[in-house]
Amino acid sequence: MSAPGSGLTARDFIYALIFPTVMAAGFVASKTVLDVLPPVLLSALRHTIAAAILVWFVSPPYGVMLRLFWITFIGATVHFSLIYAGIARLDVTTAVLLVQSEVPFAMIIAAFVTRRMPTYAQIIGTVLGLIGALIVFGTPAVRGEYGAAFMLLFGSLAWAISQNMIPGLRNIGPFQLATWLAVFAMLQLWPLSIALEGNPLPYLAKLDLQDFGALLLVGIGPTIIGYGLWCLLIGRHGIVKLAPFLLTIPIIAIGLGVFLLGEKLTPMMIAGGVITLVGVALTLERIPTRSLEKTIGSKDA
Repeated sequence: MSAPGSGLTARDFIYALIFPTVMAAGFVASKTVLDVLPPVLLSALRHTIAAAILVWFVSPPYGVMLRLFWITFIGATVHFSLIYAGIARLDVTTAVLLVQSEVPFAMIIAAFVTRRMPTYAQIIGTVLGLIGALIVFGTPAVRGEYGAAFMLLFGSLAWAISQNMIPGLRNIGPFQLATWLAVFAMLQLWPLSIALEGNPLPYLAKLDLQDFGALLLVGIGPTIIGYGLWCLLIGRHGIVKLAPFLLTIPIIAIGLGVFLLGEKLTPMMIAGGVITLVGVALTLERIPTRSLEKTIGSKDA
């Protein structure tokens, strides 16, 4: 039985709805926990939870450990520390739109690395994506918090750089990559958190039951459930059928931010968001499925 108009079976259609919902919920949950935990500590805990669950089932990627260490440093340690530092000071609505600059950044870097000319649609999409980010950057929600906005943009750039390093890895599957990124990130982030933020125990002592639930959602939802469903679906259906669901992540995150956190949407924010998402949609048009399978899903909060 197929879901009408999607080309997916009813079960896969449900999975495709769960995937963006879980990924988007990670943004809201992280915002909630950041009221109690500092950003690097949250990132360390996120990757510790994921690593503790996954590492027992996935073998180490021998032969690429050093390269994976540096990919992790840029794409997880630097990326999440900056992203969470930005989310801590800005609304989820603003943060999730600025984070969409990851895709245009990745496209620009890929063009230089591979020396392949992007399609006209990808060029237009990249320009629109960056214009949309600039519009969001100029909204009232960002004024007075430009440092946080720049953290989100630099964090997005770090992710884009790391994704262009991943194709150099050989004989490593998506879950093996996700698992050992989490392991390396955990080992990198704990010393960094202690050095920058001090003793983690006083922060952890402040967690109540709601905070702990949100922390588990951050650690399990995007990395294990979201990424697992994405790998399953992309292998069955490819990016053409799944791109619409991928683009709903920021929309759902914004909706959750408005309804659960009471955040406000301005006309300027809506305009910037629409332009950004149109740009991202055009940019994703011809990205190879295999490349997306390796990268998308490890990025969202």
